[in-house]
Amino acid sequence: TTVSVISPAGLTLDDGFVSAELYYRVGSTGSFEFLTMQKIDGGLAGVDTLRATIPVLGGVEPITLYTSVRDIEKEITYQSNQKTITPLASGILSTVRITPELKGKKIRLGDTYDLRVELRDGINKSLQDKFEGETTEGTVQWSLINNSSGIRLSTLEGTQATLETLEAGTYQFRVTTEYNGTSISETIDVEIQSIPIDSMVVSRPAKQISNASAHLFGYTAIDTSGSSVVLGNSLKWKVNPSTVGTVDNRGVFTPTNNSTIGSFTVEVTDPGSGIQSKSDVVELVARILPEETYTLTNGTGMQLNLAEGSVEIPSQLSLGETTPPTTKKFVFAQGKDISYTVSDQIYILSFSGSPLMKEAVLTLPDDTTMIFNKGIREIGRFNFTTLQWELMEATQAKHSTAYALRNNDESAGTVSISSLGQFAVMA
Repeated sequence: TTVSVISPAGLTLDDGFVSAELYYRVGSTGSFEFLTMQKIDGGLAGVDTLRATIPVLGGVEPITLYTSVRDIEKEITYQSNQKTITPLASGILSTVRITPELKGKKIRLGDTYDLRVELRDGINKSLQDKFEGETTEGTVQWSLINNSSGIRLSTLEGTQATLETLEAGTYQFRVTTEYNGTSISETIDVEIQSIPIDSMVVSRPAKQISNASAHLFGYTAIDTSGSSVVLGNSLKWKVNPSTVGTVDNRGVFTPTNNSTIGSFTVEVTDPGSGIQSKSDVVELVARILPEETYTLTNGTGMQLNLAEGSVEIPSQLSLGETTPPTTKKFVFAQGKDISYTVSDQIYILSFSGSPLMKEAVLTLPDDTTMIFNKGIREIGRFNFTTLQWELMEATQAKHSTAYALRNNDESAGTVSISSLGQFAVMA
């Protein structure tokens, strides 16, 4: 940390007339150490500066500092107030987390658990690359405490290990990490029990999540005694529809790519008990920038093309899906005397941050629930002022289902839209 002193009046700090020291102390105890401040001609904004640099201390304790500047000619000493700073600890091992979180938890007899150590420094930056790979700078050691016979640690590969549960009871194991002179140990105590699972609930990270990063889904399992239990690797995770992304055995959801949007759920099945649980609906959203073009899809036939300049400011685009009530399913389109059947799938496109500034191109897939309806497909937009469906002029030919099946054409049509809203296929 570099500390500088300047004269507000911009005076020249001649060496023969001024002397200065920087005093600093680590933590709340001990005495102050001092550094002689050096004169830097025109150091800050062209003004003479007195400067000293506190050396790297390799710790995270707070540092208290002050400056003392003496006018030698006038025999006056100017001393600043004391200031306390906290080192950011960049690159210093500060946080160790074991996933799944087992500390003080109940786990199930007969299950195995894939454990992973996550390591971060004092500014919350990952240090995994220092502990993984062919050449490592940090070390991770796994060990059982008191020869715990009811558990076994196997497949020890640095930051990863497998925990096996062998007997009911309470046991402990320890993870010790070391990097660049800093060591952190974590002791985990677990209780193994064999009470059957009664219920399970899957929790979503949020109603809307970004399609540019991974997200963690959680679950809560309750046994027949009413206690929560952490289940092991036997859990089966599933994304529905699978086109939007994948989910691993830890519940980490990864989007297919940053062009995928849409609604989905995550389902968990416990093979041991046969219990299933499904999350609430989650919307995968895309960040839209003014200077970019986008082709977005839900992976099952819906596609939205946005031109450069479609938004004025960075915005977020979401796609929700819903089923129409009877009053919106069997209708007369606005200004038409022909009756229409609306698809079971209504697509809800919306922006947050900016309205649509340029026309977009929307393609919707045909709906297999209307396979026996031979009528010509149209794309409609729901008008919330008139509470009616408006037929949209197609930019691409539309076909009946029979024609589409014969010609392997799953699209119900393509239209240009000047604003977002609710859209559906109509026959």
